[in-house]
Amino acid sequence: MESRIRILEEKVDYLENQLKQIQAALFEKQQDQSSAVTSTHTNETADERKFKTTIKSISNGLNVPVHELRKKLGWKHSFFDEMIQSLIHKNRIILEHGDMLHLNIRDLNDSYVNDKGETFTRISWKEK
Repeated sequence: MESRIRILEEKVDYLENQLKQIQAALFEKQQDQSSAVTSTHTNETADERKFKTTIKSISNGLNVPVHELRKKLGWKHSFFDEMIQSLIHKNRIILEHGDMLHLNIRDLNDSYVNDKGETFTRISWKEK
């Protein structure tokens, strides 16, 4: 009987430890998310910083194929488009129509189409 109690106590200790680890991980994730919403020094979100870093890693951020940037970031199509719209509004990027004749269907579909139906195949990062 005592061995069963000891086993149960060990299981309870193990589960309490697991719970503490999960709670700590959740707390850390919440802190990351709240601090990632906006950086106080740059006024850029974590996603905007990732976008900026990624675009600059391709051709120094100049005349980058939109489909290549989209693939490299790996974001959902809608999220990528929302980020483009946000960065246009903040005047951080320049979109160009570019040459669509040399794009295959997949790359054309991965370009950016604005709400007016205009297709943009190239993007550049604007420094402040």
